[in-house]
Amino acid sequence: MIATIVIAITFIEPRTVLFIFMFVLLAFNDYIGGLPSSIINIGGRQFYAADFFVILLSAGLIRALFRKDLISKIDRPVLVAMLIFSIYGLAGILIGADHDYLYNDIIGDFRRYFYYPWAIFIPMLVLRDRHDIKIIEKAAFAAALIICIFALHRIVTGQTFFPEVHALAHDNFRAMGFHDYIILIFVICLSIGKIIQNKRKRNLLAKAYLILLPPFVIASNFRVAWALLVICPGIVLYMFWSGRISLKPLRKIAFLGLLGIILFGVTAKTTGNKAFLELEARFSSQVINYTSQESPREDMWAEVISEWKVSPLLGVGLGKVIFYMTRAHDGDWYWKQAGSLHNSYLELGLKTGIIGLALFLLMQGMLAVRCFKSFKRTSMHLPFTAAGITFIFSMLVQTGIQPFLTQPNSIVLIYLIIGAVINVQYLKEKSGLEGKGNSSYLRQGRAAFCETCS
Repeated sequence: MIATIVIAITFIEPRTVLFIFMFVLLAFNDYIGGLPSSIINIGGRQFYAADFFVILLSAGLIRALFRKDLISKIDRPVLVAMLIFSIYGLAGILIGADHDYLYNDIIGDFRRYFYYPWAIFIPMLVLRDRHDIKIIEKAAFAAALIICIFALHRIVTGQTFFPEVHALAHDNFRAMGFHDYIILIFVICLSIGKIIQNKRKRNLLAKAYLILLPPFVIASNFRVAWALLVICPGIVLYMFWSGRISLKPLRKIAFLGLLGIILFGVTAKTTGNKAFLELEARFSSQVINYTSQESPREDMWAEVISEWKVSPLLGVGLGKVIFYMTRAHDGDWYWKQAGSLHNSYLELGLKTGIIGLALFLLMQGMLAVRCFKSFKRTSMHLPFTAAGITFIFSMLVQTGIQPFLTQPNSIVLIYLIIGAVINVQYLKEKSGLEGKGNSSYLRQGRAAFCETCS
């Protein structure tokens, strides 16, 4: 059945399916990420929603056999890095099997760390021209609105994100998951770039989003979200400023955005909204009056380091399950299985050793460099490539404090976006990336930026 789907998509139009797939991952991760609905049954076999990318990848490869121009778009250095990383992952499988770990745990780890990154090549094989990038941008803008609608419902009703998890008395209110606020920050950065780049256009949607989205990122109630909300736009502003592109178009809307955050907070405060009161209490205790205190994460990480010392170079193998001693809220100590280590770097280092972690970081560094080169070499898609770079930065930060690399839908979407950013410089249709309509200031700014970075 899967082979039939691959062949059908090959001869229909894989790019259309890719747009739909990316939109679903962008807009509805609250309902397909980590929940039973993220698994579908095909022919008696269960698949995550993210596993559908293998169909798109296969379709793209089949089309590439008949179109040499598709093969030319594959980034060779990235391909080599991916091959080395994946081959090393096979060693992790062998070590895990030698330790008699459960088969499902071993394959699950391999899928999360070594299999999903191959989604990066789908945009390289499927995207056709510069207009496809615009479609992805529109999908991100539409998804941001959907995320905000769901978040607003939770803020008004006090119903926290993922109530099956965040429903205990000691848990905090969440307007959205850590996947969704990264999407919103990506759209904020994209909006900033569009306003700066297209200063002669009204850019009403981008300006509206700069006012609308920040309050919802704050309402996610993740401290790292608050930090990324400042850092990521700062990265985009620096990239444009260093390219000698004027930031003046952003000044007025930035002031209105700040005013929007204040008005949002004042309204919630005066109405006595329960969600806002929880946000206020958390900000006071965890930011203004923050003090170091014991956390279950520290217990998990201490156990991971202890286990890692057994085999620091090659790791203990894929499929390893961690049990750690932790204190319950009533004060009693007990052994607990770590469903998530909340630090994928530690988890990858434990299971694949220093070598595996080093290969992973090397691959991420290479992807960041390739994305930066796309930013330097394009003008019409500066906002998209700049926002994509902040996407990578957000992922790398998030990976150190959340189980980001263990969330299939999140990680596949990240690699799809990265693949699209890298592919921007290879989209060589007749209109070209430097097509008609570019203003002279953009060409001059781009040239100045390239001189600065060279």
